[in-house]
Amino acid sequence: MKKSIYKPLGSAIIDEINIIEGVGKTSFTAFPIGYPYIEVIIDSGVSIEKEHRKKQIYSYLCGQFVSPFKWRTHSHINKMVAVQIHPWALKLIFNQSSCHFQDSQIPLHLVDSHLAKQLEDAISKTIKNEQLFLEIENIFHKCACYQPIDKRVIAAWLYIVQNKGDVKIVELATHVSLSQRRLQQLFKTYFGIGAKKYSKIVRTQYYIYQLLTGSINHKQIPLVYFDQAHFIHELKSHTGMTPRKCHQFFNSTPNKREYLKWNIFNKY
Repeated sequence: MKKSIYKPLGSAIIDEINIIEGVGKTSFTAFPIGYPYIEVIIDSGVSIEKEHRKKQIYSYLCGQFVSPFKWRTHSHINKMVAVQIHPWALKLIFNQSSCHFQDSQIPLHLVDSHLAKQLEDAISKTIKNEQLFLEIENIFHKCACYQPIDKRVIAAWLYIVQNKGDVKIVELATHVSLSQRRLQQLFKTYFGIGAKKYSKIVRTQYYIYQLLTGSINHKQIPLVYFDQAHFIHELKSHTGMTPRKCHQFFNSTPNKREYLKWNIFNKY
């Protein structure tokens, strides 16, 4: 399997584009990561398994999700593209509230058939990856609705990440000079979920980041949690695992580097 990565400079929409070539039969468990992404696959579908439901899809949009799902290939994939989108940017691409895509993996053609066709046509071309990166960036640049983003929304998101999710909504609202109600409205519009739910994802992501980097073990309770019961409940809702199983999983998975690479604390 070969991977190429491109990070557009100054893009309001795209954080990173990944081209993966020669994907064999494999499976991967996706955990809430704090940002949406689009995957474009043209020559073979993948199975998305979530809450005992399974569906076969090709190019798809993964909105801001709050519960884990399994991603599985059934045959060889020659090439696929994963476009990691800034946490607030879905509204800029599709010109509608991110709430519509919350906790969903949706075939891209059902959301925007024109965008799906453009991306699938681009990945089908016999061109160098450097050219494909620029073409994908240009496709998103042309389709975007560049509406002004309330800077207080970005400031609130940054405050949550900088504090590793350990924030109270009243404190957050005060920090960005918004009422709690208005803060929640804006967060749901741009992020698809409320600020409180998002903070919980960030807390879990930070715990996973600590596991992946070896700075915490399964017996330690992160300081951001009131007690062990609170910590276990939140971790299980986002990963489906207890701290011990979580520790075992992230230390034994062959995808350890991928989980670290996609972790929000490795990106922002």
